[in-house]
Amino acid sequence: ALPISVVGLLALVAASDIRERAVYPLLVYPAVVAVIAAAPWLGIWRIDDIKGTMFMTVLFLLVYILARFVSGPGALGAGDVSVAALVGAIAGLSRIDQALIVLGFAGGIMALAAAIRARSFHTAFPYAPALCMGALGATLLR
Repeated sequence: ALPISVVGLLALVAASDIRERAVYPLLVYPAVVAVIAAAPWLGIWRIDDIKGTMFMTVLFLLVYILARFVSGPGALGAGDVSVAALVGAIAGLSRIDQALIVLGFAGGIMALAAAIRARSFHTAFPYAPALCMGALGATLLR
């Protein structure tokens, strides 16, 4: 089970992206380090955490670059890349597949809701909440 402090951190990250459309590196990066340091107490091998962090960072950095190239600035924010690193640290490489499935479904539902609300498929929405749901889903589906 995930400690309440990590759940609270994910809620804070998601709320800041929803409310302010911003993810704060001063919050996320120390959290990544703290989660990796606390990995044994979270029931995860530290090397699995580091590999998960690296995998998600590289994956979302590539998605960020592709999104900027295809849709222009604002399609995906650099803060989303940092939150993806946090997801990798929380899930670890061994549970990245579960995190990606949950965040894919959550992101898809959020995108559909945003498109319906805006009456257009060309609308932006905060993606950090979907990433945070992926982290929670990966730990709950153990």
